[in-house]
Amino acid sequence: MGDHGPRYGKLRDTKVGMFEDNNPSMFFVVPEKIRANKEIMWTLQTNSNQLLSHYDLYATLVDIVRRSDPFQANKKLILHGTSFLEPLPQPRNCVDLKIPIEYCQCEFNKVSKSNDIMLTRSLAKFMVFTINEKIRQHNYSHLCAFLKLDPRASVEVEEFEPGSGLNIYQVTVQVQPGGGRFWGYFHAKYDKYGKPSYELISESMPRLNTYGGQECPDLHPMITFYCYCRNEKNHFVDPKLGHRIDSYTYVNLTL
Repeated sequence: MGDHGPRYGKLRDTKVGMFEDNNPSMFFVVPEKIRANKEIMWTLQTNSNQLLSHYDLYATLVDIVRRSDPFQANKKLILHGTSFLEPLPQPRNCVDLKIPIEYCQCEFNKVSKSNDIMLTRSLAKFMVFTINEKIRQHNYSHLCAFLKLDPRASVEVEEFEPGSGLNIYQVTVQVQPGGGRFWGYFHAKYDKYGKPSYELISESMPRLNTYGGQECPDLHPMITFYCYCRNEKNHFVDPKLGHRIDSYTYVNLTL
């Protein structure tokens, strides 16, 4: 059993890579004495083509223990999933299975909004603000450089189910210093004047490219990939200036 698919590199930038990020492999080796049970084998094969969650995996492990230990059979547990060894209740979608949107494997109609300059710019700025806020809330601002939107990189915005009123967007940005590429899901609310306010609805804003050597040691694991460490080794070349500059200089450049 894996915990996730590839999270960095060229494959992750493809549509297949996006799905594989949150779609780890799991292999079952069924004991020989159970393989003769056609009902269980048919159920397992059928369920292998269904949408499953970690709640279902936990329910399966509980089911295996209960089947092998009669003293565990009568223990009352609150389970949010269903054992792979049993027929799965229908319908199976991310809402019913309590799967957060960033881990949902269901197909949505998504339309690019990257040409909507005002929407794209406001979402990108809010996303970078949110990243900096997470750093500040963990009291790491003195260790991590203040991040800004990279003006040389494109911002990608896709709307989920346009026309449905969901107002949910997937946003991908690149920041400096460090060149980190991040993505996340945001919800937009509009006031009576049509002015939007945004909310991060994904658990985090994962990084799409590698960051080895940029991070500070001993940070909270949810902040490590956001942080471009303020230290002497983190220098990079600015294409406009043609020479190395440090993070303190770069963050003061006008974007």
